[in-house]
Amino acid sequence: RRAQPDLTLTYNDYSLEYADGAGIRRRAGTLQLLQRLSKQGIRVQLGLQSHLACHRPLGGAAFTRFLRQVKDLGVKVLVTELDLNLSKLPGTDAERMATGAQYAATYLRMLQAVQPLDTVLCWGLADPYSFMTVKDPQALAPLPLD
Repeated sequence: RRAQPDLTLTYNDYSLEYADGAGIRRRAGTLQLLQRLSKQGIRVQLGLQSHLACHRPLGGAAFTRFLRQVKDLGVKVLVTELDLNLSKLPGTDAERMATGAQYAATYLRMLQAVQPLDTVLCWGLADPYSFMTVKDPQALAPLPLD
């Protein structure tokens, strides 16, 4: 910090967007960390890795409440590794892709409803080289622009 006083630090985490117990616990721990950093005067932004497993329910009101709490701390939110995993969704490939597009749009609208989103980064440029495809070869079109 002394060498680069204007440096912006980013705390980057995953699975904060989900409604399940893991998502709830991760949000609670992340909020505590961000509050502690804020009290120490450490400026940081929050990166949401956004490896979206489209079969897992999004956190809805609890997630947007978390985002408001983060915003109230003066913490900017970034999407840092957006990709989708559609492999556990039912239906044809076309139906799964449509569900995935709706899921991603809902997720991004939740973020935008709380604070403007000016950074969305994807994990890779082509589906065959995506983090999701490496992790799950059945991921089916994980990158939103490919």
